Amino acid sequence: MKALHLIYTTAIVLGLGALVAFPLAQARQAEAQDAATPEATDEEVNPLHDAMEVLQQNLRTMRKLLRSPEDKGNALAACSAMEDSIRTALAHPPVRGESGELEGSELLVHQIAFKQKMLETYSVVLELETALDSGDAEAAKKAYRALG
Repeated sequence: MKALHLIYTTAIVLGLGALVAFPLAQARQAEAQDAATPEATDEEVNPLHDAMEVLQQNLRTMRKLLRSPEDKGNALAACSAMEDSIRTALAHPPVRGESGELEGSELLVHQIAFKQKMLETYSVVLELETALDSGDAEAAKKAYRALG
């Protein structure tokens, strides 16, 4: 799980688009490396990782749903799931930076930057949800593009 925090941190440092476009293949590779270490267990829970995967899954779903205006209910449900994921991520910010463990004010600054990016993402998801609810397909596509 240590490597996952590094990947999330890298995505955060690269900006909003990189955060949302988190490469799951790298996450799986990092999980495999962590599983090889004696301290990693199957019971270890990482709410941040889970939240980011749900966010990614719903972004992929949203891409498909934007092509089908009649699927408004499912699109709104995907927005709600993304909002839930972002709130979970906000409650579980990363505990290490790109270069490894951070402490004190460095950790705090890193976590604040993470939270700012997540709040930006949350704001865009709300714009997307509003556009979907009002039936404004162009605004919905614009908001979706801003996420990735």
